[in-house]
Amino acid sequence: MGYDSISLGATISYAMEWNKKNPDNQVLEGIQFGDAKKMMSLIRKCASGKCEELGQGSLRLALQCGDLSFAMQGKGLEYPAYLPETNPGYPWALAGGHMSMRTFLLLILDGQKTDIDYWENAVMGGIYYTRDDLIGLCKFAGAPNEDVVASINDVFGTSVTKEDIDGAILRSYLLGRLLEKKVGYTDEEYDVPSRVYEGNNKNVKMPDFLTREFMDELKTRVEKNWDKLTEEQGICLPA
Repeated sequence: MGYDSISLGATISYAMEWNKKNPDNQVLEGIQFGDAKKMMSLIRKCASGKCEELGQGSLRLALQCGDLSFAMQGKGLEYPAYLPETNPGYPWALAGGHMSMRTFLLLILDGQKTDIDYWENAVMGGIYYTRDDLIGLCKFAGAPNEDVVASINDVFGTSVTKEDIDGAILRSYLLGRLLEKKVGYTDEEYDVPSRVYEGNNKNVKMPDFLTREFMDELKTRVEKNWDKLTEEQGICLPA
């Protein structure tokens, strides 16, 4: 039995902030920032199935409390330690935001670009970060595409190309997206926490560009692109 450190940490941090804001309506035994002893106690209780509030994750806890604005999650999946103010690609990650959508450090590493065209292309290209999930290679190895293609052909006696691998990644992503829609994810859930739009995180020293208007336009463009590609690829799910 185990639990995910990202989901666990984000849920505890939500409870800490809720308790700071709501002294008369505490959750998770009134856990506060800096209370390491109580945090460890809650973690152990969660591991043994005795702390349902923590075990349910940040989305359900936030719905229970009645405030989703600072729950660091998207579609019920908690964010890793990359600020959503810097990453409008989070909503289109199929799994972990740092594992299935390669947009999480672009604002820092790619010249702090903030135009809508750049981020549209970044999201569309971000899915190819899942290449290593399909072939079982560690992402942190950072293997070049040409080496991956050569290795596959050498091991299996095939003649695949980079384009073949890219096509497999695209089809896998499009199928995953359709599955999200089928299980009931709504358009509203493809978003970042509403606190992001307040633009009041003084700890972020990079450009403050992620507005509601920006995100709405990005969503319109990206969803239109995915719909077109889904049709072109003939991707569909059984009824």
